[in-house]
Amino acid sequence: MVKSLVQNPFLYLGSYVRSLVSSIMYCILEPLAASINPLNDHWTLRDYAALLLSHIFWTHGDLVSGLYHQILLSLQKVLSDPVRPLCSHYGAVVGLHALGWKAVERVLYPHLPAYWSNLQAVLDDYSVSNAQVKADGHKVYGAILVAVERLLKMKARSLSAAPGETGGGLGGGSAGRVGRESSPGLSPPPEPLSEPG
Repeated sequence: MVKSLVQNPFLYLGSYVRSLVSSIMYCILEPLAASINPLNDHWTLRDYAALLLSHIFWTHGDLVSGLYHQILLSLQKVLSDPVRPLCSHYGAVVGLHALGWKAVERVLYPHLPAYWSNLQAVLDDYSVSNAQVKADGHKVYGAILVAVERLLKMKARSLSAAPGETGGGLGGGSAGRVGRESSPGLSPPPEPLSEPG
């Protein structure tokens, strides 16, 4: 339903953007009841919600002052909280990734050394009772690898761009896209090399 609202060119969402973002952030970050049952694919919901968040930000973010920084702060808060479950950390990572490499650079990258040691402890625990937590840890690990890979590629691209070029050679390519096949029609627009706001 949110996708339909956002993509409707006849609706002005100005005063509703913040409410839509809050609802989407809930889907991205909260340990949903579905996450208790491993048969329910809450991971796909988090991926889809992250893409939807990105789409709303890139198309309607200018309607709400400080939205970008508010979103980054919320994602950073969850990522910095070791008590939050790994599915919430996964949501924070895919949310940052969907918002672009500048968001990953600003929030995830500085926090990575401290977070990595905690995640490594989960991945190195081979006890049977830890099997589900370890599987969740591998999901977070994969999301971090994808996000940091994109950061490194975009940093390399921005460094190799000629000083006089604008746009960093992104053109119409897919370098600014999140690249999730499961959510057609919601890939964010190509990301600019400059930071919003």
